[in-house]
Amino acid sequence: MGSTAAVANIEIFGILIVLGMIGGIVLFSNRLWPKVDPLKKWIVETVVIILILLVNPLSLFRIVCLIDGNFASKYRNASGKFSVDVPWTWDINTEDVRRDSDFMGIPESAKTHLRAGFRISSRFFEDYGRARTVGYANMRVDSVGGPVSPSSPEELLADLSARLTERKELVSKTSDMLSKYAVAPLPDVVGDVRSTVENVRGRIWAKTARTVNAFDGRERTFVYYQIVSPANGALYIVTFSTDHGPQYLPIFRKVIRSFNFI
Repeated sequence: MGSTAAVANIEIFGILIVLGMIGGIVLFSNRLWPKVDPLKKWIVETVVIILILLVNPLSLFRIVCLIDGNFASKYRNASGKFSVDVPWTWDINTEDVRRDSDFMGIPESAKTHLRAGFRISSRFFEDYGRARTVGYANMRVDSVGGPVSPSSPEELLADLSARLTERKELVSKTSDMLSKYAVAPLPDVVGDVRSTVENVRGRIWAKTARTVNAFDGRERTFVYYQIVSPANGALYIVTFSTDHGPQYLPIFRKVIRSFNFI
């Protein structure tokens, strides 16, 4: 899903941004206030950095991406019987993760054990008074009690593909109906689906990825990892979504590599 080189590019780019900002502010403050107390100067520099981040959310997103690629906290879920590393900047059980159709393809009988993610919005408002999303990343872990059928990775891929196809046909029929009343068709909420079987640290996962153009025209990437627990035969589905695929796909892979049953 991503290479270590891609992660390195993210980290180097983020580090250069942070160092450049800090170096420029320090140089500016030294020339502007050469005789100011060092502590006061440090406070001023910190405030300036925060203000820059507030008015430039894209810089904040890059810093968040840098942190997510390097730091995470171990999350243990006793009821779900699993543990996973969650990036530091992600909130757990946030409402944001419900907004981006990340539930598509998940069986109705599934139980949600974890929702996590972050969202950065600009302070400049667009039409209808809604803030513009600069970047987001979401994660959720669901399970279906076992033993489940189908259970092999290939069968899991086919089963998920069938659910997405059913959803796509439903959207297509709705769009056809709306077109009769001169209403714009619905966007393709399923998108281009790509499936594969992937070996992650000795575990065989069924991986399904899809890229869609959402209602706001932004491209969004969804990745489903499916696996059957060897302990109780339950199906686990780990879902990721983001509107910055090149930056976050390598980070999602780091997260899935940390997934363990307990």
